[in-house]
Amino acid sequence: MAITLRRRPEAEVRQYNVPLSASFQLAAGEYPTISIDTDVMAGAPCIGGTRIPVYMVLDAVEHYGDVEAALRSYPRLTVQQIKDAIGFAKLVVECPIDDRSAPIA
Repeated sequence: MAITLRRRPEAEVRQYNVPLSASFQLAAGEYPTISIDTDVMAGAPCIGGTRIPVYMVLDAVEHYGDVEAALRSYPRLTVQQIKDAIGFAKLVVECPIDDRSAPIA
């Protein structure tokens, strides 16, 4: 079954006007276990005190299917740290970003 995407009329298109770095900072403020340091993993959001990027935690949750099972990939993390990574990602996705260079087609 093919999925057809329809373009919304201009009046309904959500405006994205916050730089991605600001979105990261806003989300990190809500989840203190997530850190962003340009000297660690090139500034990718990571679990605080580790070099484990949020996106890798999300990959483990996707692969294993749930939070507790993702601990197989990262046994030194806590369930709360994994939940914080998910919450962080959710806030970043919800935050409108500055996307002027990629017009909607």
